Amino acid sequence: MKNDIASIFEKYKDTTLKIRMLASPLVEESFDDKNYHKVLMENFSKIGKLSIKNDRLLNENLYPLLEDNYILSKQERKSLWDFSNLLLDAYKMENLHVLLRYKIINKLLKDAEKKDDLKEIIKSLDSLVETTFVLMHNASRLTPCDSRAYKYRDLGFEAAYALLEYLEEDKFKNLPNEECKHIVLVNSRYISALFDRSDNYNDKANTHDLNMMIKALELKDNKFYRKQAPNYNWKYHELRTLQYITNFTELCNNRKINKRQLKIIQKYTNQLIKLWHTDEKYFSQYLTKAMLDLYEYRINYLCGDLKIDDYKNKLFEITTSTSQKDFTLHENTAFVLTFAEYLQVVDKDNLLDIDRSRFAYIYQGIISYVHHVPKMQSFSFLLTFLSNILKVYIEIGGREREYENMCLELMAALHPPTYVHVLSVADLTRCITLHLINEEPERFIGFLNCKTIDDVKEKMIEILDFAYNAALCHDFGKLFVAEAIITYDRKLLDEEFDMIKVHPLIGAYILEKHEDTKRYANVARYHHLY
Repeated sequence: MKNDIASIFEKYKDTTLKIRMLASPLVEESFDDKNYHKVLMENFSKIGKLSIKNDRLLNENLYPLLEDNYILSKQERKSLWDFSNLLLDAYKMENLHVLLRYKIINKLLKDAEKKDDLKEIIKSLDSLVETTFVLMHNASRLTPCDSRAYKYRDLGFEAAYALLEYLEEDKFKNLPNEECKHIVLVNSRYISALFDRSDNYNDKANTHDLNMMIKALELKDNKFYRKQAPNYNWKYHELRTLQYITNFTELCNNRKINKRQLKIIQKYTNQLIKLWHTDEKYFSQYLTKAMLDLYEYRINYLCGDLKIDDYKNKLFEITTSTSQKDFTLHENTAFVLTFAEYLQVVDKDNLLDIDRSRFAYIYQGIISYVHHVPKMQSFSFLLTFLSNILKVYIEIGGREREYENMCLELMAALHPPTYVHVLSVADLTRCITLHLINEEPERFIGFLNCKTIDDVKEKMIEILDFAYNAALCHDFGKLFVAEAIITYDRKLLDEEFDMIKVHPLIGAYILEKHEDTKRYANVARYHHLY
């Protein structure tokens, strides 16, 4: 094995980032389809050469290390750890290749278990929790068309519970070093990231999860753990654990927390607010005032202390107060999450004029944010937020093809090549349809209630319009798997290819939710059938 393997892996990261930038050049206002096609073709020529190098790098330097029967040296373990950290930043929800990291961490865990190296086992379990969380988060976009999110959640729980066994006092004090103790303490609260039980929310599960977080919070006052881990950041631990407790009520109480538990959460939310104000400068690094306001307004509304109109007013105030100049995740989390809350609480069947006006403002803000966010920054978080918005999108009304245009705007910002692709397919589809209407009109009998060739001729404009817009909508499901389709630097893993294959189903799912687009759902659903 080469001695410079660490530098080889660093080169892989740099080349991958370069490929992603080349694969998705920004859509400038001056660009037309032909110009953009030209840029893409030039870029893909460069990508082809870079991809060959990256693929060879993985085949020659990484995959041999991941073989079950291969015994890692100390230097190889270190190189794999360093490489795995290049592939994922879970805190920022940014990843170059999270599935590859999952495979690397599993190899490191098995290697540590064979050597009975407790320090390495704990480190590997910690990284496994972090990695499965991101995999679960990404796969959750595909629900209800796919259930693999729950597979990753359960794998994460398995690793997390293995770590939490070391919270027992006898085991905790005998851990190899303070770093291991810190890992166990962090996971006492971080396990809540895996509490996505949307397949089975109930009082029993909610009680279990809430009690786990309360126990994690109580660790800060436990003399044994304070003595065993004197350098642990208990201040940050308290902030995050309180925040995780407040998150039980997200999406307007999607978990269906009962009234008694809501009152308990309200108590801890007030504790979070009080804590934040004790050191605003420090805590605002991790939690903005806008997010704090969201937590306060939401729990007060759910507990009946804030009327619905007042709650909506407060939510809108948050969206207008967030920065439209700083497009980092930290500054805009409140903006994107607050709107998700608004969509949950509004009566979509009796939409008020004030709601329509606010939605118009916020929708435009979302489009602006997606176009201006630093390229590929917090891409996973952004995709998950947008996928949730697209699933519960409420049309303002009075705008032609509103939902279709929203999806196209987001596609142009997130993955311009797919945007240009659907425009090209739409143009080709319209041309082919026109040719068939002129040459073989009988093919359209039975379509759009056409009973004769004369009906086909009479409805030609309507048929062409359907064909064109159906083609524009056929790949909307790719918005939910954009991480996989921006991967041009290597051969796809089986799991990635399986996720991509779900995009016709998720595309059909979102199209069926809207009156103007549901007629195109089967086009999206079956466009890869043959």
